[in-house]
Amino acid sequence: MIEGVSKRGNQWRGRTDQNRTVVFDMEGGANEKEVMHVKKGDYVVVKIGANLSGGTTLIGDFVKRITLQEWGEGESSTRGS
Repeated sequence: MIEGVSKRGNQWRGRTDQNRTVVFDMEGGANEKEVMHVKKGDYVVVKIGANLSGGTTLIGDFVKRITLQEWGEGESSTRGS
C-alpha cells in the first residue's frame, strides 16, 4: 500500500505485506501512464529489484494498481486455498 511520497520526493513510498518499506519511481517505466494515476492509499504490485544500501528499504518497479480484493485473492492462491 502506498503511504506517501519518499524523502527524495520523486518516488512513492509504501509497505510490503511483510511491513518492509519499498520505494518506486513516480514516473517512467513500462507502465508510465498508470503509475501517474496512483495515489496515497492505493494498493499496487511492485517488482522488487534491490535493497537500498543493504538496509531495510527495498527499491522496486511499478507493475500495476490493484484493489484490496484482488490482493486478497492473490494471497489466498499462494497459500494453496
